[in-house]
Amino acid sequence: MRALALASLALVVASAAAAQSSYTGRWRLDVAQSRDLPPYYSTITEHRLDIAHSDSLLTVDVALVDTAAATHRLRFPYDLRKPVATTTQVLGPRGPIDVPTTLTATPRADGGLEIEIAREIRMGERVLRPGDHESWRLSADGTQLLIDRVAEMPGPGGLRTVRSHYVFVRG
Repeated sequence: MRALALASLALVVASAAAAQSSYTGRWRLDVAQSRDLPPYYSTITEHRLDIAHSDSLLTVDVALVDTAAATHRLRFPYDLRKPVATTTQVLGPRGPIDVPTTLTATPRADGGLEIEIAREIRMGERVLRPGDHESWRLSADGTQLLIDRVAEMPGPGGLRTVRSHYVFVRG
């Protein structure tokens, strides 16, 4: 009986380890397979991710290339054990603006990740607090990074919600 219990425990531990995914690598957005991208993607010709992932950290370096061939770079440094207070850039009417941001990444039992990005944007006397939620998973063969994103984006009437499905391919 004891041997059976130990074998069951070993199977549970092995299953949990197998469920952990590694997102480490270089990824390129496949626009044709992605759906419902935000309107600003009409000016984006390339979207790349360079991800470093360990048991406790996830660093996502983003490169967006626009139609004028300018590359915009962003870095999102997540700690998988606790929220991270940092700044990120958003595009304002006069160009990029650094805004206070809290980044949270929570691993799921199935190897996926739940990502939260909470920003505080000051627009004159108004303060907007848009949030993004992303659910990450790898395709069964590990060649695609699939991200379902719900983003609140500032606009003339306040915040609007945009739901998108991103498909990134390795390479």
